Amino acid sequence: MSNLPSDRYYLSPSAVEQLSTHQFAGFTPELIALSDITPYTALDDFDQTLRKAGGLLLDTGATLELIEADGRLFSQDRDAPVMFKSDIPDGELAQRLNHLSPLRRLMPMGSGLWQRARLDFVDAAKGVKCSLSMVFLTGAADRAVAVAIWHEPEQADEQVHRLRQRLSRLGTGTGPDSIGPGDEADQHDMNWVDALFPLEHPYDAKPTIRLDQDACADDAANEIVAALIPVARANEPGIIADHDSEFLHDYRIQLRKIRSVLGQYKKVYKKSDIESIKDLLSNLMKMTGRLRDLDVQLLERPRYYDLLPQSLHAGLDTLFDLITQTREVEHATVAELLSSDSYQNDIQKLSAMFTPSGALAKGRHARKPARAHADKLLLKRFRKVCKLAARIDLDASDEQLHSLRIHCKKLRYPLELSASFYPAGPLNAQIAALKKLQDTLGRYNDYAVQQQNLIKALLDIPLQDGAPDIEVAQSIGALIAILRTRQREERARIHKSIERFTSEASQASFKSLIRPETPVASAK
Repeated sequence: MSNLPSDRYYLSPSAVEQLSTHQFAGFTPELIALSDITPYTALDDFDQTLRKAGGLLLDTGATLELIEADGRLFSQDRDAPVMFKSDIPDGELAQRLNHLSPLRRLMPMGSGLWQRARLDFVDAAKGVKCSLSMVFLTGAADRAVAVAIWHEPEQADEQVHRLRQRLSRLGTGTGPDSIGPGDEADQHDMNWVDALFPLEHPYDAKPTIRLDQDACADDAANEIVAALIPVARANEPGIIADHDSEFLHDYRIQLRKIRSVLGQYKKVYKKSDIESIKDLLSNLMKMTGRLRDLDVQLLERPRYYDLLPQSLHAGLDTLFDLITQTREVEHATVAELLSSDSYQNDIQKLSAMFTPSGALAKGRHARKPARAHADKLLLKRFRKVCKLAARIDLDASDEQLHSLRIHCKKLRYPLELSASFYPAGPLNAQIAALKKLQDTLGRYNDYAVQQQNLIKALLDIPLQDGAPDIEVAQSIGALIAILRTRQREERARIHKSIERFTSEASQASFKSLIRPETPVASAK
């Protein structure tokens, strides 16, 4: 963390005891409890969004308490259990959690006790000269911390400065009973939530993969895949427990990235070995694809109700009841798959293949320099995207747009996975530009897929007297008409995105990123 205010401190129990029981610099401490000692459960999503921001959300059963990175506390009553951000009643606390994903479930990360207090420092004239607002918290394995904010008068005298210096010296270290700011650098770098609830294996959907500039192609490929498989596997319990739809989404993204690496390094390994791995990954994508499609349909539910008038909502009720029932069956199938011995054996064998002692046979490009291999592939895929984009006009078919979108993915994955080969600033600019084009193409494709799914859903609705449910048919028909209109509107945006991404400046920038001396032929 950085840019934290200098008046915020983390204090160990022993530091609080010293401050609250001993006179210093002419001040007598007075500790005042401002609330009862209350049990709490700490909540965060699987991505540890709050932890990474240096904050902590407490659920006491009656209230929600948010402690932000700067030490400020926000409280809000709650009447029902909180599972998602949308379950939090409107208020300032809810607004301060806007950075949380609405798709991620808030899950328990630990529990303990908490209490609000104030520590006043009284001078000889019985006047309060300065004070600490504190929140006492206990965490895992008897860990404890006080998050304290310092308050002093505008005209602080030498006694106040001496007390402030003592406060800054107390509580150095990060052990379970010794946590504090130490010097200013320590104060800014410390994540106090980690001190309360240590996390052995933090989840990172995009792990940093640092490849040696002189690495051989097979070593680089092994390292990338070896980093991606644990990320995919970390989502398995969440998929099985059905916490939220993002577990399956992240799982499938990692599988796609692994397939991309195998395509990127297809001559690095023996072809027969790679084909068997591709078959395994393709089967997993196929067996989880239906559940993902149903998740996407259910995620669109609020928007569909907003798009249609109240008179057509009854048809949507029937439609989503059917989708929900179908999803329950599909989820049970996927959960059974991921829990099976055969899957566990297959995924463990896959992990073992990409270790230094793995059984994968080397191909003829195995010992080629990985950096040169990445350069060549990225230039080839960039040219392919530009070539396809140049053919897109107002009459381009959906198939042409879909092909462009697929090749954008084929470019973006190796860009991200080979990131350590290239300077971060120019690389991130290229990824951001590519993402803008992908987002436009993705929205267009989503409208097309939604229409197809709605038609399929209509066909799955049980017939009434040999005919489709008229209410459902009317609702689906109205939705398809709206989605088709929005798809046409998105089509117009695609051309602007293509022009930006394939401009001469963009191509020159890509050339400079990969190899300054390597020309990038214009696709226009």
